[in-house]
Amino acid sequence: MKIDRETWTDTEVISQLLGEIAAYYGSEPTPGDPEQVRRALFSNQPAATVLLARDDDGAALGMASHTRLWRRLPGRTRACA
Repeated sequence: MKIDRETWTDTEVISQLLGEIAAYYGSEPTPGDPEQVRRALFSNQPAATVLLARDDDGAALGMASHTRLWRRLPGRTRACA
């Protein structure tokens, strides 16, 4: 298994994996909108980063995502970093 950061060419597989995640949580297994995924991950200010786990043939096994968006803590006037 190999872990790689997402690239522009991974948009479709990320969309499919988002559909599988939605199904796991009880929603319809509808893939994510590829254009929305592109905008979220590959804009000038990406909303998130995705890591993809791949088998030896390069097929995606799963993904993890993270974001730097933090909710403000009570009493704070700015977001924590």
